[in-house]
Formats: sequence, structure tokens, C-alpha cells
Amino acid sequence: TTGEPTHSFSMRSVKQRAACWLSACNRASTSSPSTTATLRRVRPVSRATESISCAAAIGFAALFLAASVFGIAGGKPFAAIAILWVNIIMDGPPAMALGVDRADLDVMEHSPRPSDERILTRRRWSAVVMSATIMAAGSLAMLEWAPGGALRAGTATVAGTMAFNTFVLFQFFNILNVRHERQSVFHRSTFTNRSLWLALGAVALLQVGVTHLGPLQELFDTTSISAAQWLVCVLVASTVLWAEELRKFFVRRTTTEEITS
Repeated sequence: TTGEPTHSFSMRSVKQRAACWLSACNRASTSSPSTTATLRRVRPVSRATESISCAAAIGFAALFLAASVFGIAGGKPFAAIAILWVNIIMDGPPAMALGVDRADLDVMEHSPRPSDERILTRRRWSAVVMSATIMAAGSLAMLEWAPGGALRAGTATVAGTMAFNTFVLFQFFNILNVRHERQSVFHRSTFTNRSLWLALGAVALLQVGVTHLGPLQELFDTTSISAAQWLVCVLVASTVLWAEELRKFFVRRTTTEEITS
């Protein structure tokens, strides 16, 4: 026996295997440009899925904090199951579908990232916080100004239902936002991932069911809303897309200036 604790040996084995894997990836990347492009796609996918999860978590925290401070819905704007629902349907199939996204067209034109670079960089964190802030503010606005009776925790209201749907739709648009670091959503490649669009379509149908089917209404504290109210939810939720498009515009402009200077 070496006298070393078992867990030390295990950790050393894990590090050795990781080193071997990275070495194999490096050898593959030097021999095949297509493999290099694939490997460079791994980190953006991880960054996209982490961004979605963090935006939802921070958005929920900010929303519940604001609701408590301003005394809206008794500080509990959504049922606990609604929070779980958002995490499951958005961190589930749609997030996994991001894994089959194609790499950016200019992926090979950028310098390799440092091996010690964090998954969520400072620039990405700023985008996450911006999205979370918009999500919380938009949902809070729905709770406060949407029609219906007074908001109470555990009671189905039009305002509460619209706020819940708006939060889910915020994440719908966020999925589109995080697919590319610089590229606009208004690009033909947005429609290339069939799996993602099937997943988002399923999410939309499920959310309609949660809003309009009796048994699910009792479970989620929701009530039926009109087509016009759905449209308001979509319009409010889309603000996170327009804000991100504006941010990406300045990122592309800054990047171009750095390259030309």
C-alpha cells in the first residue's frame, strides 16, 4: 500500500483520464478541421445551457424578492410547482436540443479560447443578468397591471396567469438568444435546428394546456385567458429578445473595430 487515502488515488485517476481525453482532442483537432469546429462548439453549447438556467434562477429570485418588497400576491407570485415546471420544460428538451446546433459559420475565424476561461465569461454574465432583470420586471408588470381581481397567493387570477405565461415565454425567447454569442436571431441559421423547434413547439402546446385545461388549472393556479391577452404576453416576453439583439449589435460592432484596428 502507498499509505495515501483512497480518494487521492481516485482524484489522480480522474485527472489523468481528463488529461488523456484533452490530449486526444488536441491531436484530433490538428488533423481534422471539421473536428476542430466540432470541439469549438462544445463550450458555446455549455455556455448556452448554463445561461438559460442562470437567467431563470436569477429572474425567479428577483421576481419573488420584488413581490415581497412591494407586497404583490403576498410575496408568492407563482405556485411552487410553476417554478419547477419552468425549470423542467425549458432546461429539459429545448436545452438538450441546443446540443445539436450547428457551429457558427465563422467559428474557425476566431482565435482559440484559453483553456482556463470560465464557461460564463464576464460578457455572458452581463447578458444573463440583463435577461433576468427584464424577465423579473416584465412578469412583475403583468402581476401589477393585468386585468382581474386582487392577487392572492394560491388563487387563480388573470394577472397571475398572464405573468406565469410571460415568464415561460421569456425563456422561449431566451433559448433563441443564447444560441449564438454575436449572431442575430434574424438569420437563416435560426431555423436549421429542427429538434429545437419541435421542442419549443411542444413547450408552447404544454403551456396552453396548463392555462386552459381544468385539471391543470387547479394544479398550477391558472385560469383561461383570451387571445388578446396571450398576444400581450408574447409582446412583453419579446422585449428580452430585442434587448439582446441590441446588445449583440454593439458586441459585433466592438469586435469589428478591434479586428480592423
